[in-house]
Amino acid sequence: DATINVGGNSVTGTLIGGPTLFFNEAYSSTYRADITGLGLVVAGNNNISVDGMDFAKNNGAGMLVIYDDGSGATELFVNDGNDLAYWNFAPPLDTTEPQTFTFLPATVARDAQLPLFASSVQVDRPNVVLVTVGGATTRIVDPFGDSGGRDFDAVMESITIPAGATELTVQCLSEADASSPIAANNPASLAWICAGLAVPVQLASLGDYVWHDLNQDGIQDPGEPGIPGVTVNLYECGETTAMETMLTDSNGLYLFDDLMP
Repeated sequence: DATINVGGNSVTGTLIGGPTLFFNEAYSSTYRADITGLGLVVAGNNNISVDGMDFAKNNGAGMLVIYDDGSGATELFVNDGNDLAYWNFAPPLDTTEPQTFTFLPATVARDAQLPLFASSVQVDRPNVVLVTVGGATTRIVDPFGDSGGRDFDAVMESITIPAGATELTVQCLSEADASSPIAANNPASLAWICAGLAVPVQLASLGDYVWHDLNQDGIQDPGEPGIPGVTVNLYECGETTAMETMLTDSNGLYLFDDLMP
């Protein structure tokens, strides 16, 4: 059923995964629709109705909202589709494919957001999410469990990105972790639908010194004075129009800051 109602609007999605036969006569499909143009999300709290879904078993719809919270530049990623897993099935339905996001490095640790959508996970069925970043793997135990109703889950995990790291890999597993209070139960069958990532960017600066090269050797020697009031233009590579312009200060210094690396 590709068409549902979102905030009173009929929305028809594009099939991006499936229909995949999971077991018996159970098929799974994933649809995507860009609803930005509907203008449903506003500042403050939002309450958006979703209805009109007609599936035989596991109904679910997740809304991934990207908004500017004023905290600065952020790299954004979304991988979505339809990846099914149950530990006791034959490959490839026994597990999911890891998803890797690659981003710019930073000299400091950063707090990133990892939104995940999954369907088919019933209450009290164990599951695990593996997150590998900076050479270390974290096991998130039982993040899914019918939190959205009709066996659907939309969760947001906070992940620390260590200094120097440039990639993060995430994988959802039909598996019981020994630390889980429901570890004795049968692990979940699941449909992994979406993984996103929001990583704050450590902004860069570019600056130097315009000086009077008294001995004309091309080197900034002690005692050679700076030149104030010189126009300095900053260009994107290959562009002919300056993205920023400034004048050197009274000491000949200039600095462009808050730049994307």
